[in-house]
Amino acid sequence: RGLRARIKMASPLQLSVALDESLRRSTENLTELLAATETLEKSALENIEAETPEEDPLEFSPELGDIEFDLPIVEDVPTLESILSEESDVIDSADVQLVTEQRGSSKQASFDSRSNRPVGRLPRSVHGSVLKTVYMKGVSKQMTETAQRLGTGLPTSMSVRMVIAIGTSRGLVLVFEQSQALKWVLGELRDGQGSSQYGAISALDINQDSSRLLCGHAKGQLLMWDLDTGRCLRTITDAHPPGYAVIQVQFTDDPTVALFCDSMGSVYVMQFKRKLGIRSTETKCMFSGSHGEVCTMASLHMTLFEKHPLNQHSLVALATFSKVVLLSIGSRLEVLFTHPLKGGTDTLPLLDWFFVIIQTDEGRVVDPVLAFARSNVVMFIQISMAPDKQLVISHLKTVTLQYKVAALKWINAQVVLFMDSTEHVHVVDAKTQEELEVVDISSVELIYSSSFFKSLATGGNVSQALASAGQLACYQSIVLHNGEIFLLGWKAVYALSLRSWEDGRLSFGSLLESVCHCCLLCFSV
Repeated sequence: RGLRARIKMASPLQLSVALDESLRRSTENLTELLAATETLEKSALENIEAETPEEDPLEFSPELGDIEFDLPIVEDVPTLESILSEESDVIDSADVQLVTEQRGSSKQASFDSRSNRPVGRLPRSVHGSVLKTVYMKGVSKQMTETAQRLGTGLPTSMSVRMVIAIGTSRGLVLVFEQSQALKWVLGELRDGQGSSQYGAISALDINQDSSRLLCGHAKGQLLMWDLDTGRCLRTITDAHPPGYAVIQVQFTDDPTVALFCDSMGSVYVMQFKRKLGIRSTETKCMFSGSHGEVCTMASLHMTLFEKHPLNQHSLVALATFSKVVLLSIGSRLEVLFTHPLKGGTDTLPLLDWFFVIIQTDEGRVVDPVLAFARSNVVMFIQISMAPDKQLVISHLKTVTLQYKVAALKWINAQVVLFMDSTEHVHVVDAKTQEELEVVDISSVELIYSSSFFKSLATGGNVSQALASAGQLACYQSIVLHNGEIFLLGWKAVYALSLRSWEDGRLSFGSLLESVCHCCLLCFSV
């Protein structure tokens, strides 16, 4: 109040003088403040320069960019898969090699840009991270929501082609588009609960053109679905003796022929027929479990290699606890190759096919290579056609690992993925046996088919060996399609693939390695 009274009583001249004096003092204070700030900054910079050690001129800074290295602009950026497939795809014959497992003592969390869900990654010092992990949010979210709201049940098995099919414990199948949108819920829904008189989906497979889905059930029945209309086309209840679960089903390149294996260890061939609009199925036993229980099978698909000499043959590999058998199932059944397998009671046999460029005396050829394993021993064999039209089986190499293998998948013509019994995925170069990376996928909570190998839905009438080894059966939850490995967990689905240059996450060491490799290829040409 006193200030207001003095202002009112002051003359305009007095107010102007007072205002000028106030502005002068403020300017002097601001100048002193700026000078003090500059002094402090200069002192701080001098301290930092004094404490910073001299840089090693041989070390590269991770912040250096394309301009400083004068790297040319690449219009068509190659992928890591294309680089690995060039020239060095050749698998030469070699003696038994030893792959040494190298793991860090600490775990790091690796996140993909499409998810904040971690997958433990053990650090690799040479190549950096070569494996990309993608959390499939759309499929995972709808899978859990349908289980909670519609009672579809927990996931049990998966197959991937142009669509993703996931079987459930209530006998239903969730079919997703490539956009991860839910397309079909195949099966019966009664009173808001999923139900099936045939039990859980224990195995399933999609044919080559993604028009048909074949499902095996825990109680032994098989159903075929039309994926275009969502209708059930066939219900097969007498394909094999009752009381045994279907543990694996596979379409062949012939759309009218499929295979399945049951918990008795027998393998059956199904011929689908249709006359006058009436569908029927003829089944015959191809391999009896009394001669050795078949745990897994792998049919060779020649769809992408129609001009290959082997296209006239339908090849199927079977694996029991004690041997691998390669069969031709054309007009007549023919055994082409057998090899013994050894391993403990806690290990299952593994099989996987891939076409690989192989160096021979006459040059380079592209032939199918079968990789099979049990315990910690992996073998690679080549199947080719001789000039006299005879099939030739050639042993390429045998690899002994430092861990027991629970899953085996080719990811491209040179890189193989092994999952050990502790749920660590090992990315291995098939030619050099070099371990490129190790990834811990235990957080995925992978689905195992142990209940189907024990045939619990039909009374558990299986052998003790099959029930014991089935604890690690993940044939139906680790699936390969177009260079991606899909993992089925209890609440989520993940996809693993090799990183490309476009991801921008390759280490500088990997970049230099790739550039040098390309230069060597150019010089060799």
